[in-house]
Amino acid sequence: MNQLFDGEDINVRNIMKKMSDEKFRVRQNVDDFCRLYILLSFVVFYFPRSYKNIRSFPFRLLDNLDALHMYNWGGAVHESVVSSITRASKVYYQQKNPCEIYLVGCVAVLQVCSKFRTMDDIM
Repeated sequence: MNQLFDGEDINVRNIMKKMSDEKFRVRQNVDDFCRLYILLSFVVFYFPRSYKNIRSFPFRLLDNLDALHMYNWGGAVHESVVSSITRASKVYYQQKNPCEIYLVGCVAVLQVCSKFRTMDDIM
């Protein structure tokens, strides 16, 4: 996956640029275009970031599209949201930033987390 960017920063703008570049679409195969589309979907909807470049995404998983379904994406999204909430709560309780606290993550998961407080509520 990283070879598609050839040393360029991996960010939403560059992903979209590659997808819309006619030379890229003609020159590359369908699998690479699908990898870019999946990557864009993940980083925009499921793993949104507050910083510009994408560094912590498991790019190696996109190299084998046939095995993509074997990864626990739901668990990864949940872990990302919980991590964001944990960081935000530390900022809140330490009064480091009393004006604004940001959460990053999939909004749908945030809504589910706010509705159900424990796993007992879900069951």
